[in-house]
Amino acid sequence: MTGRTLQESIMMMIPEAWQSDVNMPQVKRDFYEYHSALMEPWDGPASIVFTDGHYIGAVLDRNGLRPSRYYLTHDDKVIMASEVGVLPVDPANVKEKGRLQPGKMFLVDFFAGRLVPDEELKMEFAKKRPYGEWLEQHKLELSDLPPDHAELHYEPETLLHRMQAFGYTVETMQFMLLPLVNESRDPLGSMGNDSALACLSDKSRIIYDYFKQLFAQITNPPIDSIREEVVMSLACFIGPEGNLLETTPEHVHRLELQHPVISNDELSNIKNIDRDGWKSKTIDITFEKSTGSDGMLAALDRICAEASQAIEDGYSFIILSDRNIGAERMALSALVAC
Repeated sequence: MTGRTLQESIMMMIPEAWQSDVNMPQVKRDFYEYHSALMEPWDGPASIVFTDGHYIGAVLDRNGLRPSRYYLTHDDKVIMASEVGVLPVDPANVKEKGRLQPGKMFLVDFFAGRLVPDEELKMEFAKKRPYGEWLEQHKLELSDLPPDHAELHYEPETLLHRMQAFGYTVETMQFMLLPLVNESRDPLGSMGNDSALACLSDKSRIIYDYFKQLFAQITNPPIDSIREEVVMSLACFIGPEGNLLETTPEHVHRLELQHPVISNDELSNIKNIDRDGWKSKTIDITFEKSTGSDGMLAALDRICAEASQAIEDGYSFIILSDRNIGAERMALSALVAC
């Protein structure tokens, strides 16, 4: 529908790990960064095979957690499978063999009768449009927003009450938060966390717990922190999205966040944004404690109505705020409000 070729679409959906790759040509980085503003990358783990009759190809996700091996024979056969040896092949007949590498694409052009190298294929699409210029002109970062340092106080006297209201426990503090703060590392634990799933627990659990899985429910290999740094990124674009079926410079006119956790100052900058017609709307997600569960449901309806109205009124960002929490006001879970 877009006029994009199959290969270009696959590059958009399952990109290589480009953020930390210092050896990647800039034009290719620009291609990937531009398209990251259009859609989230799909990281598998997967080996995807695709064809349109003209080309047949395969691509591995950026982590490369799935095996894909291929043979090219002298009598012009291409055999690709997760393992070598799915078909009997005389070793003397093997012209070339290899494995698909993380983020790389394997492509056979039926009409030209050849294997198209990954670099040639990707550079062709990367040079097709001036993605670098588009990014320079339209991409916004938090540092581009004028600072708006609002007075946000620490309020130590109400800290304990607020932590209790948001469901923090001594365990959360001791095992989760303190290692993060003191040692700048993820907290370590044994693999056998066998506490009951929230939906089966007879204890009152915070809503986030309902979105967790027991460890053994998925079977991906653990990724070590060294390799993780090369392939993982927390950066994301927020703000109004363009039409996925078009490729225009305006698609990248979005705000890039390097990290999902932002400071009070940065939040204040987004809250008071007034640029290129962008403005943000703050919606209160607290409700009167005295109204009970009926008040909670009414608050949910109100938030949905206010968010829909904000979109109608042309707001670009919606901020859900529970700052009004107090002795008489309860906050909805941010997850529920979302």
